[in-house]
Formats: sequence, C-alpha cells, structure tokens
Amino acid sequence: MARTPLGITGSSKAGEPVLPPVAANITDGNSVNNNGETVLTVTNAGAVTRTLSIPLAVTVDGQPVGPRVYSIPAGQTILAGPYPPGWYGTTLLLDASSGDLMLSAFRLGTGLPAPAGAAAAFTAAGPAVLADLDFAGLLADNNILVVDTALTGSTLDGNVLVVTV
Repeated sequence: MARTPLGITGSSKAGEPVLPPVAANITDGNSVNNNGETVLTVTNAGAVTRTLSIPLAVTVDGQPVGPRVYSIPAGQTILAGPYPPGWYGTTLLLDASSGDLMLSAFRLGTGLPAPAGAAAAFTAAGPAVLADLDFAGLLADNNILVVDTALTGSTLDGNVLVVTV
C-alpha cells in the first residue's frame, strides 16, 4: 500500500491556517514533501514513549545509514527538522511505532525581502545569489549569516556555512 502523505502548513506574515495533525499510519507509514525547509511536530497522545523513524537516503561506503529515530515521551510534543534533501531525499519517509503519534509538517514562508545592498532576494524557488552585499554591515552586532553551500556548486547539498563576527 501507499504511504499516507502529510499536508504542509506554510507560513507568511499575513498568517496561514494550520492544517490539523494526522494520526501516524503504522501499517504503511507516512510521507511528506521535503525541500530542506520542512520541519515536523510530533505529538504523543499515548501513555508510553513512542518512536518516529526517518530513513536517510544516503549510503556510506556502499552501506545504508541507519534512520534518524526520535523518542517522544507520553503526552509530549517535539519539533524536529529541517532535513537536508541530500541526506533525506525530496520525500521524507515517516515510520511511527504507534498510531498514538500525531504528525504535522511546516515550512517557513517565502518571498523574504533582500537585506539592504543585496542585488537579489530570496524567492519561492530558493535563495538567489547575493551580489555586492555589505557583509561587514550585515554581520555587525553579532548577527549570523548562513550561506547554503549548494550555491557554490558543492555536492554537499543542504549543508550550510555559518559565519559570525
């Protein structure tokens, strides 16, 4: 059978309605589209600790890498993610130990304005290359700059370089 897909709640400054959580499908699993900005909330409505496993889509030396496993205590909710597509794929596969787990997916909004001095803005298609940006001014007052290494042609999709001053 097919995995049960999760809808994704986006975000915007105008506000977006939140999709209701979905009970985990313990027979066939669940799935959700992943662009590297997907985050999950997992609520355990049960009386005992439950687990959620997310397999990685990579191998090391030809061997599969074990899944990312979350343990969610009874009555608790966790926020997990994001998941780099180069490691997890463009579809997250979610395998829950119990239907007591309630799953929701979220993604940050798009259309963010460019910082002052930037030649391009972030768009729904992904971050644009920023040219002629005053990095010294941007990094003043201990701000953090995150640069996606995929923009530099790196094969390590989804990794980031963090620069602080």
